[in-house]
Amino acid sequence: MEPKKQYIAEMHNKMGYFATWLPTVDLKLGDIGIMKGGIIRRGNEFERKSTLKKQGINFEIRPDKTPGNLEYLSAENATIAFKVEGSLPPEGCTLTKADAGAIIEFGDKAGVVFKANKVLNPSIEDPNALGKEILKRYNKGEWEEDWVVITEVAQSNSATIIISSGKGGKIELKATGKINAANIDIADVNANFQIAYSKNIHTKITAQEGLTPLFKAQGIKKIIIGAPTFKGLYYIGGESPTSEIPEKIEKEVPVFGNIDFIREDDSP
Repeated sequence: MEPKKQYIAEMHNKMGYFATWLPTVDLKLGDIGIMKGGIIRRGNEFERKSTLKKQGINFEIRPDKTPGNLEYLSAENATIAFKVEGSLPPEGCTLTKADAGAIIEFGDKAGVVFKANKVLNPSIEDPNALGKEILKRYNKGEWEEDWVVITEVAQSNSATIIISSGKGGKIELKATGKINAANIDIADVNANFQIAYSKNIHTKITAQEGLTPLFKAQGIKKIIIGAPTFKGLYYIGGESPTSEIPEKIEKEVPVFGNIDFIREDDSP
């Protein structure tokens, strides 16, 4: 599977959210767009077309006042090793004994490492009322059938997203700022991570501030018998979302701005 598609699929199947693509695109509640990438049905990539405000539709925001952390790495295909200052580097590592940082390696296929810190999840307060208004407009020919609305976003204080492009992906992050040696966090802005080495890495976003990397959306659903409805969207072409959607973690987790997109070996 193409790395971009794998990333979107894994985020939805394991966390129950669509992944923003590109991850640095700023999404907001009430954005209207289409889910592109599908041939017959909707795809999985949001492309903004308008906003509820521009369409004259008012809505209230339900705030989230409890920040937490979200993390995910592809099972059995991604590993993270941490190196503290003064320790001997692993064999084949470009980090020196004096360096601190993290080494992320992938197995025999593309994989994902995702860490977002201090995440808030504001949402539209009354999606049912919104749905009634949109269905009314749709029935009057004032709403496009393929339009969807972003009803929830994950707003991160900082996030690191690494996606490998295939077999043997590897990236080494060198901390040039302040770190907690007992709890190195790859999404920590204060660590000021620099990329010391990378190979077969498709996407690398390291401790980038202010991202909205995940979202939920709703749209018109037509059925053979009965009236259309306004429903939440699900990933097309993969598993249904797992029931084990992780809760936000309320404290720092010892798992794990620069933006770079690359598809070839860019080792120094």
